[in-house]
Amino acid sequence: MDLAPLSNRAASVNVNVIEAGGEYRWHYDRNAVTAILYLNAVSGGETEMYPNYRLRLGRWKHTCAQRWLDRVLRTRWLIEWFGHKTEISPRAGRILVMRGDRCLHSVRPVEGPRERVNIIMTFDLPDARFPVQRDLDPYLYSKVPAPSVDPNYRR
Repeated sequence: MDLAPLSNRAASVNVNVIEAGGEYRWHYDRNAVTAILYLNAVSGGETEMYPNYRLRLGRWKHTCAQRWLDRVLRTRWLIEWFGHKTEISPRAGRILVMRGDRCLHSVRPVEGPRERVNIIMTFDLPDARFPVQRDLDPYLYSKVPAPSVDPNYRR
């Protein structure tokens, strides 16, 4: 696969900090490949994932139909039956590379007093375009209040 960093510099490489007690919800990334370079070790804060779990709807991957299918596939009995869960613990210097748009993933709560710090690097096909970029980038990379709907999908 021919890959390039995302053209949006804030999205292509950024520092991600999850405070003690913080976590991040289950989701897929908009881009093909995501790399996480862990900068420290903490208790908790594991990246949980179900590799290659998503059934993608091709050109409809950013639509309500994809959102519905993603939600159905996250039901407890389906994910336990068809998914194969993997957990990666944060450790300084460890790098995790995954198919972000196909790997359902989340961050477990960070335990103890230290924050979890890592660098996120994102890649996709050269000149990839994302119809959700206008809403998703401010949601992820600014202090603008989050929208009431998930910006990974168009309405």
